[in-house]
Amino acid sequence: MKQYIYGMGMKRKMLADWIDNHTFQVMVALAQLYLFHSGNRTHWRKEVWEKFSRMYRLKKTNDLPDADFILEYSWGRNYHLVEYALQYAKDKESSLTPISNASYDEFYTIVEDYFIWLSRKLSSVEVLALSDVKYELDSLGLTEYI
Repeated sequence: MKQYIYGMGMKRKMLADWIDNHTFQVMVALAQLYLFHSGNRTHWRKEVWEKFSRMYRLKKTNDLPDADFILEYSWGRNYHLVEYALQYAKDKESSLTPISNASYDEFYTIVEDYFIWLSRKLSSVEVLALSDVKYELDSLGLTEYI
């Protein structure tokens, strides 16, 4: 009897699309954490992690993609959606009151910093620990309790 082992690798194009498709959802969860001091912050922090809790290997080489590849198809393709993520979060959580001193520029920097960190991290580990994401969110000021 023969046994075949199939890798979980993805073609570059499929992986690029997968990264691109999950990025806006992460931006929205980051926006919820940034805008609202009440609400389910624990859930939103977990949501940030769940969308990129692992990185798939490239099919041809069986290597993890490098940080530049991940950054290009996450932040690089979607940086222009930061304002939409803020508005989407406000519309989605219409029963909550957003903070009064919300700043587009500040939020833009937080999202950019998060995706730079995420790209570096996912280029070196296949499975991302929730504790690592929580630590990074804390360092960006998106703590669990305010």
